[in-house]
Amino acid sequence: AGMSGFEPLIPLAACAGAKAANKAVKEVTGKSIVSHCKSAAKGLRNIVLQKAVEKASKKAEEVLFNQEARAEFKRRLDSLEYLLDDVASNSAMVADPSVVAELEALCSVLKSAASARLDADGRSDALTAIDRHMNSLHLALAANTNKKIQNVEEKLDGVVDGVVEKVGQRLDGALDTIGANVDHKLEGAVKKIGANVEQKVDGAVDRIEQKVGDVEAKIGSDVDMISRRQEKQEQKLDETRGLLTQGLSVMLSFICRVDKGFEFIAALEKELPPGCEIANMFAEARGTRQVHRARVAVDDKASLDALRDRVVLKTEDDSLENAINKALQTTGGERISVNRGAFLESYEQTVMRFTKLTEHQREKLETVRREPVAVLLAHAGAGKTFFAIQRMAQVLSSDPRAMLLFVARNTALAFFVCKWLVYASQESVDRIVDRVHVLVAPFENGPRRVRVEGRRLVLDAVGEAVKYALVVVDEAHHLVNDAALRAQLAHISAAQTRLLLLADASQATATHKPDQIARSLVDLPHEQKVAVATLSEVVRSTKRIVAGAAAFQLEAGRKAETETHAASIGPPLVARIFKLADGQDTSEHYAPEVVEALSAVQKQLTDLSDLDDRVAVVCPDEVFVEKLRGPLGLALGGFELVDAATASAVLPRGDTEARAADAKQLLVVDSVDNMD
Repeated sequence: AGMSGFEPLIPLAACAGAKAANKAVKEVTGKSIVSHCKSAAKGLRNIVLQKAVEKASKKAEEVLFNQEARAEFKRRLDSLEYLLDDVASNSAMVADPSVVAELEALCSVLKSAASARLDADGRSDALTAIDRHMNSLHLALAANTNKKIQNVEEKLDGVVDGVVEKVGQRLDGALDTIGANVDHKLEGAVKKIGANVEQKVDGAVDRIEQKVGDVEAKIGSDVDMISRRQEKQEQKLDETRGLLTQGLSVMLSFICRVDKGFEFIAALEKELPPGCEIANMFAEARGTRQVHRARVAVDDKASLDALRDRVVLKTEDDSLENAINKALQTTGGERISVNRGAFLESYEQTVMRFTKLTEHQREKLETVRREPVAVLLAHAGAGKTFFAIQRMAQVLSSDPRAMLLFVARNTALAFFVCKWLVYASQESVDRIVDRVHVLVAPFENGPRRVRVEGRRLVLDAVGEAVKYALVVVDEAHHLVNDAALRAQLAHISAAQTRLLLLADASQATATHKPDQIARSLVDLPHEQKVAVATLSEVVRSTKRIVAGAAAFQLEAGRKAETETHAASIGPPLVARIFKLADGQDTSEHYAPEVVEALSAVQKQLTDLSDLDDRVAVVCPDEVFVEKLRGPLGLALGGFELVDAATASAVLPRGDTEARAADAKQLLVVDSVDNMD
């Protein structure tokens, strides 16, 4: 019979056979079915993850697997190994036929997955099957805990009954002896002895009853505490699963020489900003040091930015690292250090995976979704492009045949949107870019399709006419009355499809009415309504940036409408001011200043050794870029200078894919127009 409260996925009819099979396996191999499951999981880990390394570059799906899916696959197998350790340490579970049957089925799944050559769908199916069996084993653990509590209560009842029975027997014997002696003594002495015995018996019984009551209260308190803790853990697990499915988590790595165990976890939980919760912890030994890695689930972008500030930007007194060391009272070689470089790498990926909208954004998205033609107005940093990404992802997920067109002035933005859309859709690169075309300047070239070539995105001609389900025009306030763009939108019949135009709230409304922006680019019927939605909540930018940008807004009345969703003040702007002598070559002097600025960045982020595609040098125009490129290239031997479009076309490397030894770090050097 199975454990109380546990309903296994494997039919009970198979349990007797599973128990016999487990015994036979152990007699032949010397190992239990749990050990075989561990071996099968290890084999699956080695085969699938090694396969990801060997198939690194030709298919973009495998590129993403190296970086993201592979990490998820590894984490899932780590959780499975921890669960198998718990099962192995529980002799009652290992002997339970229903658990043995569940382990047999799990082992079969692991072995089958290891022997197959899994593609992305195969990996997803394998993880689904593994999750199903893990959930069943988690239920078995919970049922086993309940049974243990029941056994303790039953044993305690037996002990109490035995104590009461023995006391009664001894009292009976004592009374019989006293009665025999009373027969030989005076009646008065007999009465006195009887009174004393009765008083002592009453006191003893009272003390025994008091102790029994104390034990029962303690057991009841422990049972209540276990139940509350289990309910709290289940609630946290449900909340964390919801956050992790939206990509709202980030990794923190800590290095220490002394293992502080639960003290460290308690200190970290206390110092995390509001909206941040520890989802899980990993620990490993590296020589004389311990490395603790914590996956932290975050409620929203504001929580993530607050965590970023405490890890990277805060002063020493207010940093997360110093707060934890102060709580643990560590000094000298015992101090715990935060790997800021590892955090920033995880932060970059997390920001790109964010799909959770604020309540304000959700309200505006619903307005745009209902209308066939809409203009979205927002200030810089309010999330116009992020908003458009979510709308595009909606269309792609609702119709597997839908094709989209993204319109922008520069190629860099178009490539960046394609990569961002891949993260938001949680699909392979090929599946997304095959359904997204871009239209960039010069617009006379018409729509272009995006394809993957190695680790880069490239553009090709579309060829045949395409019926688009949605056309998104970014930075539309810069494109008003553009004749070439208007001709291309007419050619694809944009007036007969759904339109979303993004424009700066200050620059657009200062010179045009919102509906005029749409009608200047698309020949809409006169009766066609143009919906207008305005994002007044800035999500991406810090308070310093919002305050500085307000001075440049063209419509002063809109400054008061801008609110910052995040509480992050942000780092201060560092100005480098220098003088130029009369007739001195500007580019020759700017190059060493740029090198000094990069050195300052590297000094601030000492843990981040790789600045590849993380720093941009923004110049006023193309002429300045060309003059600066030569001297700067000579001064920076370890960097390859590229423009914004080249950098945006590069797909991210996987977690195990290092840059080639002879490859240089990419440093973006481009004009402000191409970075806009």
